[in-house]
Amino acid sequence: MPLSPPLLTAPALVWPLLASTVLYFGVIIGGSLWFGRNQHQLASYFLANKQLSAGLLAFSFAASWFGATSTKGALDAYYSQGLSGLWLIALPSVASLLLVCCCFGKRVSRLTSLSQPQAVEEAYGGLGRLVLTITLLVASTTTLASQLVALGSLLQAFVPTLAQAQQATAMVAFAIALYTLIGGFVTVVATDVLQMVVLVGGLGFLAVWLALQALAQPQALQAVWVSKPASFWQLSAHWGESLALLVAFSTAWSIAPEMWQRMKAAATPKAAQRAALGATLCLVGLSALVFGIGWLSPVVLGGSLNPNNPGQPNVLVALAQALPNPLLGSLVLLAFLAAVGSTMDSVLNTGALTATYDLYYRYLHPKASPQRLITISRWVTLLLPLPALWIAFRQASLIKTLWLSADIYACTLFVPIVALLYAQRPQRQAGQAAMVVGGLWALCSALVQNDLAPALAPFWPPWPHSTVWGLGLSTLVYAGVAAGGALQRQVPLWHYAPPHQGRAVWGYALLAPLSWVYGWGVGVHQALYRFGLKRSLRVPFPVVSVGNLTAGGTGKTPVTLAVVKALQALPLPVAVLSRGYGARLKPVGGLAKATLPALGDEAHWLQSQLPHSWVVVGKNRAANAQKLGRSLPALGAVVLDDGHQHAPLAKTVALVLVEATRGFGNGQLLPQGPLREPVPAGLARAHGVLLTKVVGTQAEVDEQVAAWQQRLGQEGYSGPVWPVAIAHTHLEALFDANVTLPLEALQGQAVVLLSTLANPHAFEAQVQALGATVHHHAALADHALLKPALLQKGPMAQALQPPQGQALPWLLCTTKEAAKLKAALGEDLPQNPVYVLQQEAKLPASLVAWLHQQVQPEATP
Repeated sequence: MPLSPPLLTAPALVWPLLASTVLYFGVIIGGSLWFGRNQHQLASYFLANKQLSAGLLAFSFAASWFGATSTKGALDAYYSQGLSGLWLIALPSVASLLLVCCCFGKRVSRLTSLSQPQAVEEAYGGLGRLVLTITLLVASTTTLASQLVALGSLLQAFVPTLAQAQQATAMVAFAIALYTLIGGFVTVVATDVLQMVVLVGGLGFLAVWLALQALAQPQALQAVWVSKPASFWQLSAHWGESLALLVAFSTAWSIAPEMWQRMKAAATPKAAQRAALGATLCLVGLSALVFGIGWLSPVVLGGSLNPNNPGQPNVLVALAQALPNPLLGSLVLLAFLAAVGSTMDSVLNTGALTATYDLYYRYLHPKASPQRLITISRWVTLLLPLPALWIAFRQASLIKTLWLSADIYACTLFVPIVALLYAQRPQRQAGQAAMVVGGLWALCSALVQNDLAPALAPFWPPWPHSTVWGLGLSTLVYAGVAAGGALQRQVPLWHYAPPHQGRAVWGYALLAPLSWVYGWGVGVHQALYRFGLKRSLRVPFPVVSVGNLTAGGTGKTPVTLAVVKALQALPLPVAVLSRGYGARLKPVGGLAKATLPALGDEAHWLQSQLPHSWVVVGKNRAANAQKLGRSLPALGAVVLDDGHQHAPLAKTVALVLVEATRGFGNGQLLPQGPLREPVPAGLARAHGVLLTKVVGTQAEVDEQVAAWQQRLGQEGYSGPVWPVAIAHTHLEALFDANVTLPLEALQGQAVVLLSTLANPHAFEAQVQALGATVHHHAALADHALLKPALLQKGPMAQALQPPQGQALPWLLCTTKEAAKLKAALGEDLPQNPVYVLQQEAKLPASLVAWLHQQVQPEATP
């Protein structure tokens, strides 16, 4: 809002405008009390229970898009800039709604999440939700401020001092917040329809009156137009700035939370698309109406008005003053007030949803009742105008203030949201990185524009070009991190590839420096414990470690289960300590069993197989071992899952697994190879080596064991070596554990595979060896999150649909995916039969006897 005091007063319009404003808000607040009487659930308060028709949503959508900038800002631009004024608001608004209509609307309506940050968390994790929540609150405040800047500049024409204009602006802002908090989204939609009627009525009357004046005085209009410079008739005299504004506004508004809320409130995806199409048509009509008013206004105002000068009125106020009756002028100004209210109430409602559901409920009070959340949201709605007013009282440019909001949305959210809606598997790290980098860029832009970062100003792109730079940077970051993730999934294939293969050679060359750094870190870590600079914790019960020297794929989890059962045969109460790799939740305080899939795939599966034992998840396994000892006095032993490299906890027995077929791969350290540490160093701490996935006759098995004993001896290992068979046992129906099938049922059966394994190729080969025909294998990254969309679209969804006349293929997964797939599907069950391929590790009797001999002397009586 300009700081200089206004030079224009309009006393004749003051009382009619005041009376009409009071009547207007009285009607709206009364309607809000009626509509808000049954708002007791979040779905009703924020989404109207998804029962709104496409027509209502279309009017509400268009009204929320057509705010102060589309009226006051657009009129000033058309009057002073001519055709190029279309780039400021009209073209970006239509472009954004076309994007919603053609690209985003239906996809958003299909999502099950209540809010935009919740959907982002499902794709990009908790960090993504937190970044988005903060971004939306900041951007919502800035959007509110842009409307208040326009409102304040108009009100200065009717009061003698700036302070009174600010007070009047604050009163209107809180009146809008009051009716919004009473009835929630239902009130927003209902008042948007009323506001649309007032808006169209006021602007329509003004357009007709101006058209009649132009017909009566065509020479006056022609004289003004002839005096305009050539640039007035050009679509754009500055194409670079115009295109940058188009990119900034259209990308930001097309993924704005107001759009998201309306698409989610539609009953069906088709209704959402119809609502977006209807809103587009409404917006085109309103923009054409304002454009006509702006171009015809010189017939009344002449050509000397400068709306950018604080000493002169803006076009809307000047036209209201020019009307023959103050009541008619107040009607026109009331139309502007309706435009401001229709945008502000939408932003207030979505801002309250973000602050209440995505901040308060998600992070501060996850057990809050719906009634409490609605109460909190009402308080938030009342408080949101405060920071917006603070910004508005310090800003003079309406367009720049609105651009700040668009810059935040576009740079921070556009790329991750598009990937969320279109990518079959959005890259979590890529989305997080794009949001953080884009958000930092938008923050720096805001600081530069407000003269708060003078050191950056000489190097920073000017507005609105900085939005294009920010979008480009966000895109590059997402693409780069996603490509890195793809490379990370490809690298394990190089670990076991022949060294002469091209990709493996390039992989060795590119990753060698990282392997040197990794090896140096591992060496320092182990040396600290070897030379006594750090000490391993010793607990008063045996600790049996099951680990390996390579990264994944050795069958560690089924072997861990078999070791636990072997120790329970003593009998001993046994617990399992797991790091919980791939966990998406952190245990909160104390000890907790891994009863949720989000605590780690493997840990959850172990807990399901050991219902009477403790499977504890946490990175600090030494501390967890102490807690277990205090909490379970009768504890006999602990099995440390994937614990060979975990030096903080001393081991009684250290078992190292080596896959018989792949061994140590290329013999290089991560990431150049599969090794977690050098083979001699790892074997030096091993008490026994288990050869896993050994197949063949007894003579062939003995031959493999002898060969491995010789190979391990060359690395300095002289301990025992046992073969361990990891065999598939049966099929179990995912949704009914009582339904089991023998492995022979796979003979000739068409299957679609789903896996999140370190070595998915082995799983596919095993299924084929059992006689099944694999139509498709969705081999996701190790420990990847599963989403319902995986089965609803893309290659996997197509593979689950059989050719005409053929039976549905089975969907087959491993025990690692079972719980995640069940949680992802919820009640939306596929028609295909879904089975889990169960497997079991069988320990040799000599190994079990040796294990008992090592553990029993130290076991708690």
